[in-house]
Amino acid sequence: MAIVGERGNQSFNPNPAPMPADHKLTWTNNDSTIHRIVADDGSFDTGNLSQAQSSAAITLPASGKSYHCSIHPSMVGVVSAGN
Repeated sequence: MAIVGERGNQSFNPNPAPMPADHKLTWTNNDSTIHRIVADDGSFDTGNLSQAQSSAAITLPASGKSYHCSIHPSMVGVVSAGN
């Protein structure tokens, strides 16, 4: 999963992101500012990710997850169970 700056807007790409059940997901910060990805239910937290830095792999449950950037609360995303 990439964190991108598209025309100056901080966003996640793809969003929503279909992932197979029990898929390991890694976020990579392709933006020029620090981001921190946190599950809405608190089940994971990537810690601060600087430009070009990647998170540790996070295993997502089959039901998927909603998440946000704790530094930029308007940045929200969803990983949905899919194939």
